[in-house]
Amino acid sequence: MVQNDLVCSNHFLKQNSFIFFQLKGIGRVLIPRFFRTLFDGGVNEVYFQLKQTKEIFHNTTLSLDCEQASMITCFGKPPHIKVCTEGHLILEYTFDDLMRIKSWHFAIKQFRELIPRSIVAIPVGI
Repeated sequence: MVQNDLVCSNHFLKQNSFIFFQLKGIGRVLIPRFFRTLFDGGVNEVYFQLKQTKEIFHNTTLSLDCEQASMITCFGKPPHIKVCTEGHLILEYTFDDLMRIKSWHFAIKQFRELIPRSIVAIPVGI
């Protein structure tokens, strides 16, 4: 994906939506900007791996709770570095035709930086 072709949109988010990373929260207007800064910073791919998710139905809300969620961030161009951020993900959607996100809570437990051996093994001072 070419960065110039990336279009950030907030149309899939409910009017009062929030993303929470630990104790910090950002509102609907800033959520697309948050992801845009990832791509502007050299990230070319972000995806989530969810294990053992639970879906909870309320009157007007659908919640997805995943205690074993991983956000994988890939930095393009050599050296192809990946960052695996593990945590607890809770998503709440409006239970209507649009299924907009009401809240997105990702409590980070740990992270790992994966760097290719060929980069780490470069001799210094030759």
